[in-house]
Amino acid sequence: MPMPRFLTARRLASATALAALLGSPAVAQSLDFSVGRSMRGPSEGTIFATLEYHAPASFVSGGWSGGWAGALRVSDDGDGWIGAGYALEYDLGANWYAQGSFMPGYYSAGGTALGHSVEFRTLIGVGYRFDALSSVDLTLDHMSNAGLGSSNPGIEILSIGYNRRF
Repeated sequence: MPMPRFLTARRLASATALAALLGSPAVAQSLDFSVGRSMRGPSEGTIFATLEYHAPASFVSGGWSGGWAGALRVSDDGDGWIGAGYALEYDLGANWYAQGSFMPGYYSAGGTALGHSVEFRTLIGVGYRFDALSSVDLTLDHMSNAGLGSSNPGIEILSIGYNRRF
């Protein structure tokens, strides 16, 4: 029995749309590793290592792209933080880019008490792309409990990182 014409057209349209979506260039996800040092606050001089995952961009417009991200950070004095939020990137041209992110997260104090287990991380930075898959960046971030605790000393961390897209 022949298939009704509208079902064939619908299948053809669906297959075409799926092929277009799968064949479209996508902004890649990335895994980022950075090492930094706290610049001021109760943990001044502490060394931090951070691993971040950036999901594929959920929006791209002009030179801007943005998407969800998650991060895990540990310090040489036993502090730990895990968070998730939104990250933005702006293409500055000639392989340079600016970045920023906001991530609330859970903080476990080792040697540095920041006043609460909920800490918010804001980050700004500038980076250089070697090619489509790898880049380095210099970032400055601030972690604070935004007044949730009776004490809110906050910390600033200057980091250098390597990013790998896949």
